[in-house]
Amino acid sequence: MSSFEPDSPAASAFDPSQRRLPWDEHEALVAQATPAMAYRGGDFASWTMQARQRLVDRLGLDPQEENRAFEVAVVWDRPHRLGRIQKLLLRAPGLADMPMYWCLPAETQAPLPVMICLQGHTTGMHCSIGVRFEDESVSEPAGNDRDFALQCLERGVAALCIEQRGFGERRDSVERQCDCQHMAMRALMLGRTLVGERVADVNLACRWLADQPAVDTSRIGIMGNSGGGTTSIYAAALLKAIHLAVPSCSFGRWYDTWFTGSRCVCGYVPGMLHHLDLPDVLALHAPRPVVVVGGEQDYHCPGAPLRQAFDDLRTRYRAAGAADACHLTVGPEGHRFYADLAWPKILDLL
Repeated sequence: MSSFEPDSPAASAFDPSQRRLPWDEHEALVAQATPAMAYRGGDFASWTMQARQRLVDRLGLDPQEENRAFEVAVVWDRPHRLGRIQKLLLRAPGLADMPMYWCLPAETQAPLPVMICLQGHTTGMHCSIGVRFEDESVSEPAGNDRDFALQCLERGVAALCIEQRGFGERRDSVERQCDCQHMAMRALMLGRTLVGERVADVNLACRWLADQPAVDTSRIGIMGNSGGGTTSIYAAALLKAIHLAVPSCSFGRWYDTWFTGSRCVCGYVPGMLHHLDLPDVLALHAPRPVVVVGGEQDYHCPGAPLRQAFDDLRTRYRAAGAADACHLTVGPEGHRFYADLAWPKILDLL
């Protein structure tokens, strides 16, 4: 065994978060990784079928086939200056109860388009209707355009807000704003993923929407920022009921997003780097429309790498014959939604 004379490095010299260091084996493995199912030309429809099945395998469950029976109860029903809001509770055997807000705009004629609204790492779905977590009868501005449902109602669009697993009323610990880690790691030990389970919840919500006479089922969209945007991407890729996808501050190539800093474990999918990059995942939504939203200064994926990833997505949409259905909106700030910039295009496509 040979030996060497070590330097006297600074205390941070062995920090694995410092990228492109010769002793970071993860960095070397990332450089060698090739997504085996990435789209590289040819029959797009055939690729979609194979890639979608690979994605289902990686998630550890098939959200599209979650067809168990469920019941929905009304918790409260209140008028709102923009229409009417109900709080619902969806209950299915073997699943955790799922709170939802069902928001209908005033003075509009059914059937209506509807957006499924997903909060990310916030205090929960209450942000979407601009009320306090502790008291839903008290208004409280959400900030950073997170009041998705109110934006919908102002524009004559219905909204269904669902509480994602690990957030808000479904968090693991009452002492913390949100606690995804324990829930996500338990799912991984079971051969599942938390993001896959969240998509299965979206599928249940879509099934409930299909029975609502006020809903135009050909015009169901999904929107969310950060962790809500991540679920939106996977749901759009796998669920046939979703017509329009609006992921915000959640899109980009794996290397430029999930490998640039610490991210919540709830969005990781085992082995994905060897199978599909995120532009491939979102391309499974094609030829249905998508509006990718981001921020120039977003820590997750800022302007330049976001545009590069979008070019990849646009190439795949072009192969699907749907380049005109693929749109990018970039705001000037950071990790937030940009309502004024995004909604004109959303309304054109919904």
